[in-house]
Amino acid sequence: MFSEEATIYFIDFKKDTYRLIHADDTKFLNYYKKEGSFKEIIEEEYQRLVEQFHNEDYQCIFHIQEELKKNKTFTVRFPVEGKMWKDIVFVRNDDEASQAFMYFIKKAKKDDVIQKAMDDLKQESERRSLYYEAIRQASVAMVEIDVTTDTIVEFDYDYNLSEKPIHILKASELIEKWASLYVEDTPDAFRRYLSKEYIERQYEKGCLTTHFIYHSKSSRYIRLFSIYAKNSEGHIIALILARDHTAIKQRKERDSYYTNLIKGLAIDYENIFFIDEKNKTHIYRMTSKLKEELKDHLHSADILDIFADKYVYKEDLDNFKTVVDKNNILKLMKNEGEVIRFQFRVTLHNQLTYYEVKIINVGTNESPILVFGFTNVDKETKDRLYRQEFLKNAVIQMQKANKAKDVFLSNMSHDLRTPMNAIVGYADIAINHLQQEEIVEKSLNQIIKSSNHLLSLINDLLNVTRIESGGYQIDVHSYNLVDELSDLKDMIMVEMNNKDMHFETSFEKITHPYVECDFIIIRQVFQNILENAIKYTPKGGHIFFEVKPLHHVESGYETFECRIKDDGIGIEQSFLKHIYEPFMRSETSSTSNIPGTGLGMTIAKSLVTLLGGSIHIESEPGIGTEVILCFEMKLSHKEEEKESVSSHRDVTGLSVLLVEDNKMNSDIAKMILDEKGIHVEVAFNGKEALSMFKEHHYDLILMDLKMPIMNGYECAKEIRKESDVPIVAVSANAFEEDKQKAFMCGMNDYITKPYQIDELIKVIQKNT
Repeated sequence: MFSEEATIYFIDFKKDTYRLIHADDTKFLNYYKKEGSFKEIIEEEYQRLVEQFHNEDYQCIFHIQEELKKNKTFTVRFPVEGKMWKDIVFVRNDDEASQAFMYFIKKAKKDDVIQKAMDDLKQESERRSLYYEAIRQASVAMVEIDVTTDTIVEFDYDYNLSEKPIHILKASELIEKWASLYVEDTPDAFRRYLSKEYIERQYEKGCLTTHFIYHSKSSRYIRLFSIYAKNSEGHIIALILARDHTAIKQRKERDSYYTNLIKGLAIDYENIFFIDEKNKTHIYRMTSKLKEELKDHLHSADILDIFADKYVYKEDLDNFKTVVDKNNILKLMKNEGEVIRFQFRVTLHNQLTYYEVKIINVGTNESPILVFGFTNVDKETKDRLYRQEFLKNAVIQMQKANKAKDVFLSNMSHDLRTPMNAIVGYADIAINHLQQEEIVEKSLNQIIKSSNHLLSLINDLLNVTRIESGGYQIDVHSYNLVDELSDLKDMIMVEMNNKDMHFETSFEKITHPYVECDFIIIRQVFQNILENAIKYTPKGGHIFFEVKPLHHVESGYETFECRIKDDGIGIEQSFLKHIYEPFMRSETSSTSNIPGTGLGMTIAKSLVTLLGGSIHIESEPGIGTEVILCFEMKLSHKEEEKESVSSHRDVTGLSVLLVEDNKMNSDIAKMILDEKGIHVEVAFNGKEALSMFKEHHYDLILMDLKMPIMNGYECAKEIRKESDVPIVAVSANAFEEDKQKAFMCGMNDYITKPYQIDELIKVIQKNT
C-alpha cells in the first residue's frame, strides 16, 4: 500500500510511539531512528528548525493530532538550506486521530501523494475484507463481539462444531453456552478468557492479540485466536477465531513423545541420529569432536553412510551398512523385536575401538521414526572377551587336568595294586610255609620291598598336595655339601647295584663345601630325578651325577650347577613340553610297563621353584636324558652341629603310654616296644589317656592325633598344664601345618605313620 516516493512512519499518539514501515531513501535514516518517542523526535526537529532558520512559525507541529481530528490530512513543509525541500504529510488512521501515517515526501507533488495515500487506504480496506473472508473460511467459527455493549456483531461457524445452531444475541450468553456445551476440561478458564474484564485489561495493557486452547466434548482441540481493537464509537471490539487444533495438538504430543524417547536414549548414548517419516536423517546429539570432523556433512541425508565410510572398521563395514538400512531394520524389528542392538569396531587414533548401536522405532509401523544411539563399549567388550578367553583357557586346562587325572587313576590303580598284590601274595606264601624258613624269609623281604614301594607312591601324592596347599616351608641350615651329596650317593648306590648299573659322580670341583640351604628339599629333588634315571635306564646302563660351582660369587652367595645324565630310553619331544604337568606319563611301549604316578618331575619342578632355582631337561629317544639344575646358596664357614643321639642308648625299663584308637596299630607298636624291653600301657582316646596319666608316672607318651571323645591336641594341652613329660605325636598326617599345630599344643616331637622300627626307637631315645 506504500508509495515508492516517500518514507513512511506509523504514529500512535496515545502511546507516543513512531515506527518505520517503509523507506525509499537510506540516507534519510541517518536523521531518524526506526522507532522511538514521537514527542521527542518532534521536539528535536522543532529545535533544529528554530536554531537553523530563526523562525518559530513551526509551532504547528506540536498540534498535529488536533489538526487531524478536523481533517483527514495535515501537511508541514520543512525548508532545507533555504529551499522548499520536503513536505511531511500526516494521514489519520481512525476517526479519533489516535493513530496516523507520516509521509516524508520528495520528487512528487503533495496532492498526488495524498491521493495516492487515500487510494492505498481504500485498497487496504478492500484487502482487509478479503483477509476477513479468508480467515472466516479457515476457521470452524468466527465471532465478532462488541465487548463494550455485550453484543454479537457477527457470528459464523461450522455446524460440525455443535449438534445444533446457536441463536443468541448477547455475547456473554453465547460464551456461557459455548463453555457449558462444548468445553470439556477447562470451562472456567474458557469463561475468564472471553470475559469483558479480561479483554478490557488486555487491551489497556496493549495486548491486541491473545490465544487459548481447549479440549472440546467432541474430542477435538480448539484454538481460539482473539484480535482486539476499537471502533469509531470507541467500543472495544473482539474478533474471535476458532480453529480446529486437533491435528496440530496430536502432532505436538507425538513430537513431545518422540523427543522424550530420544532424550531417554540420549542418557546412555553419546551420538544420536534419527530418520523421520520422510526418510530424512537428522542429528539429535553428537560429540563436539565428531561434529567438528563431520562439519561439512552435518546436513547431508547420507550422514550415516559418511560416518560409516570414515570410521567403521573395513571388516565390519558391509555388515554395518546392511544392519542400519531402514528396510532391513524394519524387517528385523518385525521378526526379532522392537529394539535392535549390535556391535562394530571403529578406527580411532590408529586403534580399534568397540562401539555399540541401539536402534528403536519411536514412530509406528506405517510411519516409522528410527533412532540410532551410538556409544563406546570398548572397555566392557574387551573385558568380556578377556573373560571369555580366560574361561575358555580354564576349560581347556580343566579338560587337560581331568584327562591327566583319568590317566593317573588308571596308572595308580595299576601301581597300587601291583605292590598290594605282592604283599598279599607273599603273606599267603609265608603263612603256608611257616616251617620252611628260607621261603618265609624271602616272602617277608618281598613284602617289605613292596610296602616301601607302596609308601613311596603315597608319599608322592602327599607331596603334591602339600606343595599345592603351600605346606612346604624352607628351613635353612648350614651343611657340608660334599658330605650330604656323598651320603645321597651311598643311598642311591643300593638301587644301582640291584640293576647292575654304573653310577659316576663328580663333586671334587666344590672348593667351598659349607653352604646354608634347605638340603632336605634339595635331596628330595635329586632323589626324584635320580630315581627316574634309574627307572628309565636299562640294566647295565650309566648315570652321571655332577655338582660344580659356577664361581658366580656375589655378596657371599655361590651358584651351583647340578647335572644328572643317563643313557636310558630318553623322552619324546612331544611329551617333553608336558613333563612337569601332574599325572602325565609317556604312553610309549618302552615306558608302559614301568611303574610310576607321573608326579616325580612335577614335585621336582615345584620344589626347585620354591628354592628359587631353575631346571632344564634335554633328551633324545634312544640316546638318553640330561637334567640341569641351578641353585644359589649362601656360603658358610662351618657345618651346624647336629644333635647326636646314640643308637646304643638303653631304652629297657622305660614306661611309655601309647595313645592309639586303632587296635591293629596299637598291637603292632606294643609288640615292637615290648621286644625292646619297654613297659607299655595303652589308652584308646585322649580322655582315657588323661585319666591314666593322672594315676601313673610315664617316661614318655606316644600320642595319636585323631581320636574320638578327646583328640591328641586337646589331651596334650591338658597334660601340659600339669607336667613336662615328653610327648611324641604319632600321626598319618604328614603336612607341615599338622606338625606346627602339634608343637603349639606342647608336643616335643613328631613321627609319621607308617614308621620304621629303628625310626621309632630313635625318637624315643632322643626324647628320654
